[in-house]
Amino acid sequence: MDILALDALKGVVSAAVAGSPQERFAAGLCLVSFAAMSGGGLLWLMRRRGAEAQMRDWLVQLWDTVPHRSQPVEPDLLQGTRGPVTIAGRTTAGPAGTLAAPLSGSACVWYRVRVTRDDEEGSNSGIRHKVVYEDRCDPDLVAVAVADATSVALDPGLCARSLVPGREHDLVERIIEECTPRPPGRHPLTPGPHLASLRDTGRVDNAAIKRMSNTLSFTVTEDVVRPDTDVLVIGGATAVGRTLALTAREGHRDGVTAMTPVQITGHIAARRRRQKWLAFALTAATLLFCTFGMLLLSR
Repeated sequence: MDILALDALKGVVSAAVAGSPQERFAAGLCLVSFAAMSGGGLLWLMRRRGAEAQMRDWLVQLWDTVPHRSQPVEPDLLQGTRGPVTIAGRTTAGPAGTLAAPLSGSACVWYRVRVTRDDEEGSNSGIRHKVVYEDRCDPDLVAVAVADATSVALDPGLCARSLVPGREHDLVERIIEECTPRPPGRHPLTPGPHLASLRDTGRVDNAAIKRMSNTLSFTVTEDVVRPDTDVLVIGGATAVGRTLALTAREGHRDGVTAMTPVQITGHIAARRRRQKWLAFALTAATLLFCTFGMLLLSR
């Protein structure tokens, strides 16, 4: 890809050199504009690298300090006061005990099964994801036992947000992801095993998975939270009865992670290596575009 881009650049420069002064000036401006864009991308990437390094150090420090705090959760948080709370604890079963995920049978303390239909919204409108079936455990909360034996409830929306950059699935683990694509022509839809099981047991209405003219696929997912998983949590505090509940606040760096300090360090290090090579490529592109652009403008 880099070789093709270099050949294309050579072709543009050669054509500009052989062209009129106006063509050379226009090509020079174009190359200088490309240099500005790649330079801007480089600055953004360097800031991103620095921010992720700070996030790594912050999370490792939290893992080292939060579990050893001896003070209990503040009583005023149980009276409805909303504010940021950081806890470290272990996922534990709720009143119903350890659960079994409906499709995989995996032991868990929380689960969600969802069937999504992907519809094409026109040539330029993208894809619309419509949930046609969803099954969640009751209550729809994740219980975490902290060091002082207080039970804290986590909102699933908070559990879905990882504190670690670039980590899509962290505490919430995706056990099943089955995609049933649209068959060619007018052939009837052949559901995958899990989609067929949901249909045959009556949990998903056959009309709900009827193929529409603009339907691209049906996707079955099963997400779970495993029991006895150490987790670090940052969220806004609310009260559910006499239980402290943590939720995700808009515009705040709230989330969870079940990654250990060693895993976090390794994950960020791998991302920084990829970002380093991308920074080299952007630096080379900026210098190349700027050099040829200035040469053309000076002619």
